[in-house]
Amino acid sequence: MPATVTVSISAALAKAADIGEVSAILRNAYPQTFGDGLADGQFDQIYTDTFSIAASGTLNYDLKGSLVDVFGAAFTPAELVGVICYADAANTNNVVLGNDTNAVPIFSAVTASIAIRPGSLFVITASGAGITVTAATGDIVKLTNSAGTTAVTGGIIFLGRSA
Repeated sequence: MPATVTVSISAALAKAADIGEVSAILRNAYPQTFGDGLADGQFDQIYTDTFSIAASGTLNYDLKGSLVDVFGAAFTPAELVGVICYADAANTNNVVLGNDTNAVPIFSAVTASIAIRPGSLFVITASGAGITVTAATGDIVKLTNSAGTTAVTGGIIFLGRSA
Protein backbone atom coordinates (compact mmCIF):
# COMPACT_ATOMS: atom_id res chain seq x y z
CA MET A 1 0.00 0.00 0.00
CA PRO A 2 2.31 2.76 -1.17
CA ALA A 3 1.39 6.29 -0.14
CA THR A 4 2.65 9.84 -0.19
CA VAL A 5 1.94 12.30 2.61
CA THR A 6 2.60 15.83 1.39
CA VAL A 7 2.65 19.11 3.25
CA SER A 8 2.80 22.03 0.87
CA ILE A 9 2.72 25.80 0.98
CA SER A 10 1.75 28.35 -1.61
CA ALA A 11 1.88 31.97 -0.55
CA ALA A 12 2.18 35.41 -2.11
CA LEU A 13 3.99 37.83 0.15
CA ALA A 14 3.73 41.55 -0.59
CA LYS A 15 4.93 44.72 1.09
CA ALA A 16 4.59 48.38 0.16
CA ALA A 17 7.78 50.06 -1.03
CA ASP A 18 8.65 53.69 -1.78
CA ILE A 19 7.36 53.29 -5.30
CA GLY A 20 5.01 50.38 -5.86
CA GLU A 21 5.06 47.07 -4.10
CA VAL A 22 7.66 44.36 -3.56
CA SER A 23 6.41 40.79 -3.67
CA ALA A 24 7.68 37.27 -3.42
CA ILE A 25 6.02 33.99 -4.27
CA LEU A 26 6.63 31.02 -2.01
CA ARG A 27 5.75 27.55 -3.26
CA ASN A 28 7.19 24.43 -1.77
CA ALA A 29 6.13 20.87 -1.05
CA TYR A 30 7.53 18.41 1.45
CA PRO A 31 6.53 14.93 0.35
CA GLN A 32 7.08 11.82 2.45
CA THR A 33 6.76 8.73 0.29
CA PHE A 34 6.15 5.29 1.75
CA GLY A 35 6.34 1.91 0.10
CA ASP A 36 4.39 -1.24 0.91
CA GLY A 37 6.12 -3.45 3.44
CA LEU A 38 7.81 -3.78 6.82
CA ALA A 39 11.15 -2.00 6.31
CA ASP A 40 12.14 1.62 6.97
CA GLY A 41 10.18 3.92 4.69
CA GLN A 42 7.33 1.42 4.37
CA PHE A 43 4.02 0.59 6.07
CA ASP A 44 1.42 -2.14 5.81
CA GLN A 45 -1.48 -0.95 7.97
CA ILE A 46 -3.76 2.08 7.92
CA TYR A 47 -6.53 3.17 10.28
CA THR A 48 -8.87 6.11 9.75
CA ASP A 49 -11.62 7.56 11.91
CA THR A 50 -13.83 10.59 12.16
CA PHE A 51 -14.58 11.55 15.73
CA SER A 52 -16.87 13.60 17.91
CA ILE A 53 -15.77 14.30 21.47
CA ALA A 54 -18.28 15.64 24.00
CA ALA A 55 -17.60 18.84 25.94
CA SER A 56 -14.64 18.25 28.30
CA GLY A 57 -14.52 14.64 27.05
CA THR A 58 -11.68 12.40 25.94
CA LEU A 59 -11.20 9.73 23.31
CA ASN A 60 -8.48 7.07 23.55
CA TYR A 61 -7.23 5.13 20.55
CA ASP A 62 -5.69 1.93 21.92
CA LEU A 63 -3.32 0.85 19.15
CA LYS A 64 -2.85 -2.59 20.71
CA GLY A 65 -6.55 -2.93 21.56
CA SER A 66 -9.58 -3.54 19.40
CA LEU A 67 -9.19 -1.10 16.48
CA VAL A 68 -10.08 -2.48 13.06
CA ASP A 69 -9.34 -1.02 9.65
CA VAL A 70 -11.82 -0.35 6.86
CA PHE A 71 -11.59 -4.02 5.77
CA GLY A 72 -12.32 -5.37 9.26
CA ALA A 73 -8.72 -6.44 9.94
CA ALA A 74 -7.12 -5.75 13.33
CA PHE A 75 -5.02 -2.59 13.45
CA THR A 76 -2.22 -3.37 15.93
CA PRO A 77 1.00 -1.83 14.59
CA ALA A 78 4.41 -2.43 16.11
CA GLU A 79 5.38 1.06 14.91
CA LEU A 80 3.61 4.18 13.73
CA VAL A 81 5.09 5.84 10.66
CA GLY A 82 2.47 8.56 10.32
CA VAL A 83 -0.19 10.40 12.30
CA ILE A 84 -2.50 12.97 10.75
CA CYS A 85 -5.12 14.62 12.95
CA TYR A 86 -7.39 17.46 11.98
CA ALA A 87 -9.92 19.57 13.86
CA ASP A 88 -13.00 20.68 11.95
CA ALA A 89 -13.22 24.42 11.29
CA ALA A 90 -16.69 24.63 12.88
CA ASN A 91 -15.34 23.59 16.30
CA THR A 92 -15.51 26.12 19.12
CA ASN A 93 -12.85 24.36 21.22
CA ASN A 94 -9.45 22.86 20.46
CA VAL A 95 -8.72 19.16 20.00
CA VAL A 96 -5.79 18.30 22.28
CA LEU A 97 -3.54 15.43 21.14
CA GLY A 98 -1.42 13.66 23.77
CA ASN A 99 -1.00 13.71 27.55
CA ASP A 100 -1.66 10.12 28.58
CA THR A 101 0.32 7.96 31.00
CA ASN A 102 0.46 5.12 28.46
CA ALA A 103 0.93 7.29 25.38
CA VAL A 104 2.56 6.19 22.16
CA PRO A 105 5.78 8.26 22.38
CA ILE A 106 4.92 10.77 19.66
CA PHE A 107 6.26 13.53 21.91
CA SER A 108 9.28 13.58 24.23
CA ALA A 109 7.20 13.06 27.39
CA VAL A 110 3.95 11.20 28.01
CA THR A 111 2.47 14.37 29.54
CA ALA A 112 3.26 16.44 26.44
CA SER A 113 0.43 17.51 24.18
CA ILE A 114 -0.46 19.84 21.34
CA ALA A 115 -3.65 21.85 20.89
CA ILE A 116 -5.07 21.52 17.39
CA ARG A 117 -7.17 24.63 16.87
CA PRO A 118 -10.38 24.65 14.82
CA GLY A 119 -9.59 24.28 11.13
CA SER A 120 -6.03 23.15 11.89
CA LEU A 121 -3.99 20.05 11.18
CA PHE A 122 -1.23 18.08 12.95
CA VAL A 123 1.05 15.83 10.86
CA ILE A 124 4.05 13.74 11.85
CA THR A 125 5.81 11.11 9.75
CA ALA A 126 8.73 8.79 10.42
CA SER A 127 10.56 7.73 7.26
CA GLY A 128 13.09 5.50 8.97
CA ALA A 129 12.40 3.60 12.14
CA GLY A 130 8.83 4.26 13.21
CA ILE A 131 7.48 5.34 16.58
CA THR A 132 7.36 2.19 18.73
CA VAL A 133 3.96 1.05 19.98
CA THR A 134 4.22 -1.00 23.20
CA ALA A 135 1.23 -2.91 24.55
CA ALA A 136 -0.07 -1.65 27.91
CA THR A 137 2.64 0.99 28.44
CA GLY A 138 2.91 2.90 25.15
CA ASP A 139 -0.13 2.19 23.00
CA ILE A 140 -2.59 5.04 23.59
CA VAL A 141 -3.19 8.08 21.40
CA LYS A 142 -5.44 10.37 23.43
CA LEU A 143 -7.62 13.17 22.12
CA THR A 144 -9.31 15.63 24.51
CA ASN A 145 -11.87 18.34 24.01
CA SER A 146 -10.22 21.43 25.49
CA ALA A 147 -13.34 22.94 27.05
CA GLY A 148 -16.72 22.20 28.52
CA THR A 149 -18.88 24.22 26.17
CA THR A 150 -19.48 22.20 22.99
CA ALA A 151 -18.42 18.97 21.28
CA VAL A 152 -15.48 18.89 18.86
CA THR A 153 -15.24 16.92 15.64
CA GLY A 154 -12.43 15.98 13.31
CA GLY A 155 -10.53 13.04 11.91
CA ILE A 156 -7.43 10.98 12.48
CA ILE A 157 -5.29 8.72 10.29
CA PHE A 158 -2.64 6.30 11.54
CA LEU A 159 -0.07 4.68 9.23
CA GLY A 160 1.42 1.60 10.89
CA ARG A 161 4.00 -1.08 10.35
CA SER A 162 3.43 -4.61 11.65
CA ALA A 163 7.02 -5.36 12.54
